[in-house]
Amino acid sequence: KRLDSERIVFCVGVMRRDAKKRAEIAERVRLNVIDAKQDGFKETAAWFWSFWCSEAEGFTTMTASDGWTSPNICCPLDPGFRQVAGDMVRDFARTGVDMVLLDDDYRYGNLHDSELVCTCARHMALVEAKLGERITPAELKKKAMTGGRNRWRDAWMHANGKAFRDYA
Repeated sequence: KRLDSERIVFCVGVMRRDAKKRAEIAERVRLNVIDAKQDGFKETAAWFWSFWCSEAEGFTTMTASDGWTSPNICCPLDPGFRQVAGDMVRDFARTGVDMVLLDDDYRYGNLHDSELVCTCARHMALVEAKLGERITPAELKKKAMTGGRNRWRDAWMHANGKAFRDYA
């Protein structure tokens, strides 16, 4: 409070699949919210990464057009991962924070050099359905990122739009 701030953000970090671990962290946040309010903070928030899960085994993880696959950044098209994300938001909303913030890593572009991310099987199935043809992730990157708007970029954006709508 010495900083003359009215807002404090508790950085939770990564998504937690394990309900017990998530509950332990949520309880610490709940107690910190009480302390922060008593110390005069008007707004409190819990923040965590949108797609980073500490226990990502069994989830579809982000894949780049060169074949790189993240060990722990999950694809929002995976329904199991979306359930964990929803559980995180619910559990941390119950701590008494005024806001639950998710990191703005919706671009994917910072996940792996300059490669096209996400090109996992779930994303590529949506892209191919929109295009009406099969295409490899490498071909998609080349065609989608060449020139201005085109059907390949539109198909990739369509897949991402569905991923974000489903995640929300």
